[in-house]
This record gives sequence, structure tokens and C-alpha cells, in this order.
Amino acid sequence: MKILEWFFRPKPLDTQALAEKYPDITFEMCFKLDTLEVSEIIDLVNNPNMGYILKRWTGYKDFSIEKGNTFFPKMKKERFFYYSHLFYDVENKHRLSVANIVPIVSPGLRRIIWRGSIEKFNLSVFEPFFTHKGFVCAYSFWELDEFLQNETFVRNYEKKEIPIDKRKVLRIDGEKRINIDGNPGRKRQVCNMMLRSCWRMWFGEQAYEMIKREKVEGFEEGIQNILLENGVRFIELYDNPFESNEPNNREIQQKFNETIDIESIYKYCLEHFGMRIPIGSTKAEWGQNWRAD
Repeated sequence: MKILEWFFRPKPLDTQALAEKYPDITFEMCFKLDTLEVSEIIDLVNNPNMGYILKRWTGYKDFSIEKGNTFFPKMKKERFFYYSHLFYDVENKHRLSVANIVPIVSPGLRRIIWRGSIEKFNLSVFEPFFTHKGFVCAYSFWELDEFLQNETFVRNYEKKEIPIDKRKVLRIDGEKRINIDGNPGRKRQVCNMMLRSCWRMWFGEQAYEMIKREKVEGFEEGIQNILLENGVRFIELYDNPFESNEPNNREIQQKFNETIDIESIYKYCLEHFGMRIPIGSTKAEWGQNWRAD
């Protein structure tokens, strides 16, 4: 190892300490635009098995859940989903959201995102959405791992007291940034979905408009790769989400990323479809053609 490389090498992350400091996981579902209904969101928000008692409903205005339950059923679907909706528990922590994704690669998508401690997460609350007509895919991951794989601003690492690899630090427009190119768990937005390589993943039939079915079904490097009774493909890359930074787990992440060819799909979509497909379009002929190449 060269002297400069030795000097700038990052300190190893204390995964256990970080897991104690940042104990939350994220569960994220991706849907095609215009497929979710207002009533479905209201039913979800009021599900008693959510893991937390939701009290505040913000985004359009700051409402109580009770007021939102009476106000939003009267709102037209298009207007309702024009806004992102945030739901907070009694401690005013962000626990659930329904978010629009700007169509950087058209068409865009909508996400339902749950955040909280792993002990509070109840998958059965969300399983009915796996058979939803608009369901594309879902992911679950350690929230801090999402940060480590995607955050570029050095100041945000400093705020969290997380050591950085100084060899990856760049200065862009006067701001210290980290080069995250090549991170195996880096998220990518493509048409109708997000692409990730993370702890747990679920893929519905509509996901195969973008990714090749045989590559997903044939991946054998992780812990599980099974077809569920509801027809959704479930993949678990490693046992413990809080050990995602372990070398073996990073290697598995990288293998899945490369198997699906996430970066090539992202690049192809940017070059060929970047804002040219109308928002909300359900046309997928171009996807079929690309997958046949």
C-alpha cells in the first residue's frame, strides 16, 4: 500500500455502535402512477397493526389523522396524489409517507415508505399491496446503509460522526463531496420503479418490464430466492440488515447489482426515454424491445 493511500484510508465503521445509534429500517414499495386509490391510503393509515399510532397527517395541510379521515375522501384522486403525504406518530417522528417521484426517467412512480425500528415492522400490513394492479417492487434495508450508499455531502457524514474514505472526496462548486460511483447499494430511478441491491427485495410481474426475469429468478448468491404464494419473487441477500457493510455482504450486493445490470438499465433509460414518455404512461413496448436485445 502506498504511503498516501495508508494515510487517507478510512477508519473501519463500528457497525454495532452505528446500529444502536441509528436503529431504524425502511420498507419501500413502488407503484406505477395513477394506480393507487385514496381509499387504499386511508385504510393503510388507519391499520391498527402499523407498529405506531399515527397522529399527524401533513403534506397538504397539517391535520390530525381523524380530520384527514374525513377531509381527504372528498378530494379528487388527481389532486390527492398531487401532494406527498407524511404521517407522524405521537413522538412526531416520520414513520410513513406516500411520495411522488419526479419523472427524471419517465414515467415516474409513487412510493409508500415505512420507517421505524425492526421490531415494530409488520409485513402483513403491506402484503395486500403485493397483488395490487400497480405494484412493481419493494425493498427493505437499514436506513443508515441507504445513507452510506447514496449520500454525497461530506458535511452530512460529519454531522453523523461517520468516518469517510478521504480518497473519494471531491470538491464541487466549493463543496466537499464524496464520489459514490460504484457503490453496490446505490439506488437508481428508472421507468416506473427504483432499482436497488439491498437486504430484502420483492419483485412483482410489472418489474419485468425493466429487468430480465431470468436474471432475477436465477440469482443464487443470497440467503433466499423464492416465489411466494402471491406470485411475488422474494430475495434476501444477507441475514442481518445492520451488517450490510460487512465485506461478504457488500460482495453479495455487488453481485446482485451486476447480475441485474442496474447501471446499464439506468444509463439506457436516461439516454432513450428521459422525459419523453408522458407522465403516467403505461406503455411498455420499449421495455419489451430492450429486454430482447
